[in-house]
Amino acid sequence: MKFNVKKIDLSGVKEFLFQKGERVGLAICGGIAVLLLGVGLLKVGGSGTSYAKDFQSASKNKLTILGQTAEDNVEKPVPKEIKDPWGEALVKFDPAELAPFGDKHDTKRRNPTIFKSQDDEKHIKVDYIRAGYFAYELEKDKAWAFEGGGNEKAAVGVPAAQGAANAGGRHLAKIMNWGRMVVVSSVFPMREQLEEYRKKLRFATLEELLANPDSVPKALGLNVYRCEMKADGKTFTEWSPLFKYNPKKDRIEVAERIDRLFREAYLDEDNAKTLVNHLQPGLATPLPLLANAQYPKLDKLEDIKLVEGEPLDDKQPKGAGADKMMPKKGGIMIPGGKKDAADPVVGDEAKFVLVPWKKLPKELADKFSGSKFDADPFGAKQDKDDAKGPAAMMKDKGPMGVVPMKDGDNPANPNELYDALVRFIDIDVEPGKTYLYSFQVRMKNPNEGRRNDVAFQALADIKELESPFAYSPPVTIPGEFFVYALDQRPNTDLKDGSDTKPARAEAPVPYGQWNTTVQVHRWLKKFTGDLNATVADWAIAERLLVRRGDTIGRYGVNVEIPVWNKSKEAFEIGYHAQKVNVKNKAKHFGGVPVDFVVDAPPPLLVDFEGGWKTQVKIGNSPAIPRDEAAVEMLILTPEGKLILRNSRNDTDLANPAALERNERWDTWRKGVDKLKGGGTTGKGGITMPK
Repeated sequence: MKFNVKKIDLSGVKEFLFQKGERVGLAICGGIAVLLLGVGLLKVGGSGTSYAKDFQSASKNKLTILGQTAEDNVEKPVPKEIKDPWGEALVKFDPAELAPFGDKHDTKRRNPTIFKSQDDEKHIKVDYIRAGYFAYELEKDKAWAFEGGGNEKAAVGVPAAQGAANAGGRHLAKIMNWGRMVVVSSVFPMREQLEEYRKKLRFATLEELLANPDSVPKALGLNVYRCEMKADGKTFTEWSPLFKYNPKKDRIEVAERIDRLFREAYLDEDNAKTLVNHLQPGLATPLPLLANAQYPKLDKLEDIKLVEGEPLDDKQPKGAGADKMMPKKGGIMIPGGKKDAADPVVGDEAKFVLVPWKKLPKELADKFSGSKFDADPFGAKQDKDDAKGPAAMMKDKGPMGVVPMKDGDNPANPNELYDALVRFIDIDVEPGKTYLYSFQVRMKNPNEGRRNDVAFQALADIKELESPFAYSPPVTIPGEFFVYALDQRPNTDLKDGSDTKPARAEAPVPYGQWNTTVQVHRWLKKFTGDLNATVADWAIAERLLVRRGDTIGRYGVNVEIPVWNKSKEAFEIGYHAQKVNVKNKAKHFGGVPVDFVVDAPPPLLVDFEGGWKTQVKIGNSPAIPRDEAAVEMLILTPEGKLILRNSRNDTDLANPAALERNERWDTWRKGVDKLKGGGTTGKGGITMPK
């Protein structure tokens, strides 16, 4: 069977496409474009939910990292000042005039941009403190405490109020540790930050924002890093963390040396009280209580207003709750001891016992174990019932530390809103090194977990917001050994102490025995001889004789220095047993032997010129008295450099180095004289030869 298949003649189509194909293609493309445009218009004109979801899906990773909208990522000028946000305009407010949102129909919340701490020279301060700080004496899981005793006499060195409070109990021993500390203080622009929150969270007024505690800025802590300048003096090492948030453990991890400091140290409450207007939980670490120095004031830091108040009462509390207080004098009262026992024995014969941490009040047990500060070194999570934390200082205030206005308050004198203090501490820095610090503020995202009032859902998935990093100026740690060219009379004549014989730089003494005088200052951490005490202060050899070619300094120079006696809970002049007398009792001499040679090799006196000279007698003229010329010394330093010291420069108080030397000497001398029970006897004058 045969089928006849009729072929379709496409010659006409081919001819048509050849003649009209270009126009047909353009028409089809135009139709598709019109269709897509219509769909887009329908999307825009309809509900914004679908668009927000599509945008979220396409941009989620980027938004999660940045924590901001595309609008937020545009660099915006930050206003330098917000004028009187607490003025009358706070009550009489026109949202259309003072809070233009651009699109008045857009009421969706965005994530605020977190401003960085101000790090210009007017708003940042780096202080170096070299001092002793009060601490608890801790073992692995125990703390040392006085044991209550049957002493009927008043305890030596313990105020009567303290004796009454301690009767029948124990208190933890207080010791002094040494520390080299850097404290970085900066101003956080909280007023500008509040205005940024108001705009992004769509509040009409600051008053409305502050009435919503969940929307005000809440600091979670700081990320802080440190680097050191390399030997070339131009480049720095890699950044190493001091405080760094660990999201897996949900806590701030602290460098071991700082963690140890927080764990063992008493805390300075007076310092915090002067800054109460600027302290916000989450932005400032506590400071250890210094034993023999004071923290520099921040009154020159712009926008920081100190509150001058009475210092903490030195008297011990009485009655209920006394065992939880932290007085300046004496240690913490803890449960234990006999109820009918008298004051603890305090003095050279004091008795100490080890108390397990678990038997201490919970606050101390947490502090010693590290759980308190490991979890919250900046106080962001502190309970307001914590009597010593930053949060407690703000408990009578409203959001951001502002005291709410009450009926009867003068509306013409509204409450002031303060910028916040950013502060952190570093310890165990080394002399001669230069350090640089970087830090950023971490804030809780006020939109976290919200669903219906954010611009798109990705904004609510972000837990915290971070500021850009701010940077401290470089800080170089000064040296701790100084040599000065001067001839100063020793204040106290100690056996094996400073030299008192006159210098000889002329005949009849042989030239090789000519000598001159120097004064040597050394910062001493500890004395490890038979005294075994922490010093954490300057030791000064007021006058040492030195010849050409001799090393400068000497071993075992007896010097009076204040040391902390934990048995007496007081400072005293350090003593050491030097020899045994006929009654077989140790004979004590004032001062302790200090080595004033610390470098290898030590500095060397190459040559000197000047000093006291006898004028030549001419004919029958009367004798001319001795005359003095400024002494110039050529010294070879341990680094192999030659330096020149001049006695005129080292005694002229118009010279900064001489002024620093004199102030250091004067502070040391006054402290020693005070402990000796008298007024200051230091003269500071130049020795006249005998």
